[in-house]
Amino acid sequence: MSIHFRYLSEEDMIKAGVKDMHDCVLTCEEAYKLLGKGDYIMGGKLHNSHGISLTFPDEPEFPGMPRNAPDRRFFAMPAYLGGDFHMCGEKWYGSNTENPKRKLPRSILMLTLNDPDTGAPVAYMSANILSAMRTGAVPGVAAKYLAKEDARVVTLVGPGVINRTALMAFLDVRPTIDTVKLKGRGKESLQRMEDFIKENYPQVKQVIICETMDEAVADSDIVSMGTSGADPEVNSKYLKDGVLFLGSSRFQMDDDFFVNRCQPVVDNWGIYESNLLERGGEFPENGFRHNDGTGNRLLGMYFLDYVHEGLMDRDHIWSMPDVIAGKVKRTSSEQSFACACYGMPVWDVAWGTKLLKNAEKQDIGAVLKLWDEPDMY
Repeated sequence: MSIHFRYLSEEDMIKAGVKDMHDCVLTCEEAYKLLGKGDYIMGGKLHNSHGISLTFPDEPEFPGMPRNAPDRRFFAMPAYLGGDFHMCGEKWYGSNTENPKRKLPRSILMLTLNDPDTGAPVAYMSANILSAMRTGAVPGVAAKYLAKEDARVVTLVGPGVINRTALMAFLDVRPTIDTVKLKGRGKESLQRMEDFIKENYPQVKQVIICETMDEAVADSDIVSMGTSGADPEVNSKYLKDGVLFLGSSRFQMDDDFFVNRCQPVVDNWGIYESNLLERGGEFPENGFRHNDGTGNRLLGMYFLDYVHEGLMDRDHIWSMPDVIAGKVKRTSSEQSFACACYGMPVWDVAWGTKLLKNAEKQDIGAVLKLWDEPDMY
């Protein structure tokens, strides 16, 4: 039996619609529904692992072996997603912070899609843009269901790719947004984000670059944490009632807002429980949100801490699949939310499968032969 698969370059992915944020949000929303039903599998003992990392030694023993450095790794993220997707896949990438000096992205990503029954490859595609778009679409789904309908002001903490695509999603689901506040560490990245907004979104009347975190988060309807390699500190007293706080990256914040002032929402409990298991199943002495050495300041790990310490009842924490299904709903315009948004390979499989279907309909990309008949079986 012959086997062929479709190869999609970055240019092919663009032709297939990888930058269509509206469609990406809808696709991730469909994936959320399948998560709620349990019609998915990821790696690890709990079938909920983010993936497996290949890192290098600090002092390599062998010539040519890479040396450990910040974010110097390879990462494999496998998943199966059911429903109409019915696809297996794996996002695989290498990351090196020295890459920009070579005029390359820090991480270079590819996605393989496989027939879940035979294991045969059906597609191999460029995944840098795909991954960026699905990363932004996931908080976009949260904003669609949890942000105030008349939301006007968005704060982006971290002016990089994560928040660029998140803003694209926010503007798609909340067209009332007219003000964007930016907080970052580098003038160049802040200027790039400001230029991007002004060039592409004329409905945004104000772009405000903030000097302090307090100024950045005050009076915002949506606050999106999207930094890379930093733990920005937020003082929760500046978060107003009715805000949607989105945690897509690491940060530090006091407990008052999460414990006393908002409705916590988790994307998928399983991925944080799997994260805990992979760390030996033991909570750090001071909790994930406080421990500088072994902590993992992701919002979902904050929630695990609170449940472990008895500060929250797990049943009190909503899940995004339940929100989408209408099982839980906002009670007033002043109700605040904090939603954990973590990267999961099911998003990559979902968006990749949708783009593959687009490519097949339009005959985009190159169809390559694996074999006419297998030589050994």
